[in-house]
Amino acid sequence: MPYTQHLNCMREGVAAWNAWRTSCPKAIPDLSGADLHGLDLSGAKISHTNFNQANLTGVDLHGVNLNYCTFFHAILVNADLRGAMLYGADLSFAELLNAQLGGACFENATMNHVCLRGQMLQGLAFRNANLFGADLSNADLSGADLSGAVLAETNLELTSFYRANLKNANLTGAKVKYTIFNEAQLEGACLRNVNMREAKMSFWERVKGAMKPKS
Repeated sequence: MPYTQHLNCMREGVAAWNAWRTSCPKAIPDLSGADLHGLDLSGAKISHTNFNQANLTGVDLHGVNLNYCTFFHAILVNADLRGAMLYGADLSFAELLNAQLGGACFENATMNHVCLRGQMLQGLAFRNANLFGADLSNADLSGADLSGAVLAETNLELTSFYRANLKNANLTGAKVKYTIFNEAQLEGACLRNVNMREAKMSFWERVKGAMKPKS
């Protein structure tokens, strides 16, 4: 259950919330389990907030600083996260169906077992993010930065990594049937137990040393 004082303050509106955050800069807000669906939280000071298991359906978080927030098992269906900063955030098991993610930053985020199936994620930053067991099938990650990211045991079937940066990424055990790696950067990537013969890439890319799995 959310901490009552924090929830009441949030329901008073963004101005009241920001005033409280300014007066108590070291506080760690607890809105776990809160029903915040449909709220406009654009402009709110929300970094380091606990949203675990909260209902954030349709919430407007456009451009909001969500660094180090936790969204474990939170519902973010139809949420607007365009341009949001989610550095170090934890979105493990969060529901992101139809969420708007254009321009969002997920560097160093933990996103274990999230479903981003069919999402348009072109050019987004997932540097050093942990996406273990995630479903990225049929997603478009063209030009995205996934350098150092953990993609172990992920479903990448029909996913496009065209011109994406996958340097030093860990793809151990990932499913890559019909995955597009054309012009992707794969130097140093760990491809252990990955059947790259099922992926789509040019002949030249298949024979390059960059495709050699780490020992």
